[in-house]
Amino acid sequence: MIVDLTYDRLVERGIEILVNIKTAKYDICELTLKVCDIKIGGHGRDKSIYSIKKYADDIGMSAETLRKWLEEHRNVVKKLPTKPKAEDYKVIRQVMKEVTNKSTKGQVKIIYDKYKGYTSDDMKLLQNIKTAKTLRNFLQDNKLSLFKKDDVAILEKIIEEINKAL
Repeated sequence: MIVDLTYDRLVERGIEILVNIKTAKYDICELTLKVCDIKIGGHGRDKSIYSIKKYADDIGMSAETLRKWLEEHRNVVKKLPTKPKAEDYKVIRQVMKEVTNKSTKGQVKIIYDKYKGYTSDDMKLLQNIKTAKTLRNFLQDNKLSLFKKDDVAILEKIIEEINKAL
C-alpha cells in the first residue's frame, strides 16, 4: 500500500510538471517582452534592450521558436481574458491560423471559444484536412505517375466517404 501512495504522489507531481512545461512558453514570452523592445528590434548602446535573437541565445533556445511563441502570445494569449491552461495549446495554434496582430480581443475570443468547444477528434480532423491540402499542393507540383493504382483507389474511397458525410 505504501508503494501505491508513493506512486500516486509521483503521478501527481508528474502531472504538475507537465502542466508547468506546457504553460512555461507563456511565461518565457512575458519575460521576453520585459527585456526586448520588439519595435526597435535590437539592443541599445547601453545594452539594456535586447533583440529577440540575443535573448533567445542567452536563454539557450532557438530564436525562431521564440519568435513563433511571441506571435502566438501577442496575437492570441494576451487578448484572452484569462491565461490559457496547458490543454488549450492546440486551440491557440488553431486560432493563430485565423487571426492577425490587428485582430481585436473580441474577435480573438469568438474564434477561441469556437475552437475551445471542439473535441480532440475535431482537432485531429482539422489537422488531417491541413495535411490533405499540403498533399494536394505537393501533387500539383510533382509527378503523379509515382502513385500506384491501389494508392489512388484508397484516396478515391476516402473522398467518397467525405462526400457522403457532407
